[in-house]
Amino acid sequence: MKHVKLNFQEKVKDFMTKNPFAIEKGENIKHAIDLMTSNRVGSVIIVDKDFKPINILTRSDILKLIFLGYTQVKVEDALKILKKDKKKLYVVKEDDLISECLELFIYKNIKHLPVVNKEGKLVGVISATDIIKKVSYLIFIDNLTGLGNRHYLESLKAKLNRFYKNISFGVLMIDIDNFKKLNDTYGHLFGDKVIRKVSKAILRNIRIVDEAIRYGGEEFLVILFKVNKEALLKIAEKIRKDVEKIKFRSHPEVKVTVSIGATLCKNGCELEKCIEKADKALKIAKETGKNKVVFI
Repeated sequence: MKHVKLNFQEKVKDFMTKNPFAIEKGENIKHAIDLMTSNRVGSVIIVDKDFKPINILTRSDILKLIFLGYTQVKVEDALKILKKDKKKLYVVKEDDLISECLELFIYKNIKHLPVVNKEGKLVGVISATDIIKKVSYLIFIDNLTGLGNRHYLESLKAKLNRFYKNISFGVLMIDIDNFKKLNDTYGHLFGDKVIRKVSKAILRNIRIVDEAIRYGGEEFLVILFKVNKEALLKIAEKIRKDVEKIKFRSHPEVKVTVSIGATLCKNGCELEKCIEKADKALKIAKETGKNKVVFI
């Protein structure tokens, strides 16, 4: 099973929330309270007239002010009450590495960081939650194709077995024919191109509600909801024919084909058993000439 790790060389701008809520220190604190409560945001940035951040108010700061009864004072007075008026404001630049944010979150006990551009003007805000959300997303994505990976499949199995026991669905196991030969002849980088193009062909021919997963090196799993045998085989054939049309400018002589194993999962059938069934159909397709669809 492949583990997708966060690349700590990614930049802050890929994680930050753009156009954060900002106010000037001369405004009433009620404005900040209204912004945070009505928009459900965790912070408001205090900026000067040049839109450069000078301080920050977080949700916990607002709660303290409400508890103490200071809901009609100016922002600058609120900062004094909170004893934040003389504290150093940590900021990060949009082109800084995400690892720098993590260090500040951990070692300075900071939850929100204003993000500035080269001129020092506010362009965003980033929180530990922003990073966690994206990390949780990356865990389920195959970074070569953008399809779901085996982690995602495991979560999908649990979801189907728990919440969708009475739904029928179709399963396709798709394998690129003669892939090892392509890799050995043209190299692994070219092999990656083949995998990406095949994954795009799969996505072109399924609905947005269906699932496409990179199951192994050159093997794909497709789950199609609410289909009968006729519709399942029609989609499988569309994928097979679409793959046949794949061309490469650098190697026009290369012909790519796939073998496909298909099966239907009826009410109460576990996904794991359906995958095994589709895999058996795939083996038959490979053993009987390739570039074909076999249904069990």
